[in-house]
Amino acid sequence: MKKYKYLLLVTIAFLLLPATLARADAQPENLYTGSSAFYVFSLEANSTVQISLNHSGNGDFKLYLLIAAPTSEQINENSSAIIGDYSFDRLQVVYTTNYTRMFFVQVKLVSNGPDVFWLTSTRDGDTLELTRYYLPQIPGFPIEILILTSFGSIGVLYLLKKRKNNRNKV
Repeated sequence: MKKYKYLLLVTIAFLLLPATLARADAQPENLYTGSSAFYVFSLEANSTVQISLNHSGNGDFKLYLLIAAPTSEQINENSSAIIGDYSFDRLQVVYTTNYTRMFFVQVKLVSNGPDVFWLTSTRDGDTLELTRYYLPQIPGFPIEILILTSFGSIGVLYLLKKRKNNRNKV
């Protein structure tokens, strides 16, 4: 039975591993026209962040810096949570905060998609890692994988319990 417990722990660790390694600067990401990608990071008071967006195609990107977690109502251009709306050939945000808090970045491909982009970011001159941020109500959240993994884990646990009970009866 110990073998199965270790197997279950290793399986759970592998399922959680991709979520902890989801960094914006790790690899380029593909977006389709109208879709968005979200990232989160924290800043200390009096820190300056610089975020640059580069892309390989002819896509027209918008880069938003948000002071609140994005929701389905906040992912449009009329949101009061948007600090900056940057849409240039080379998108870049430079922002200095007066307080410690979490910030969110939205990258949106407005037209000429699909296109591949990658972000580079620094905090006070040092590399800043942006973490990918998913919301269930925004396209891009892997809800199918989450549901499938949940049912699969419950099924495996049920079968192991049933096998254990059958062995005890004999």
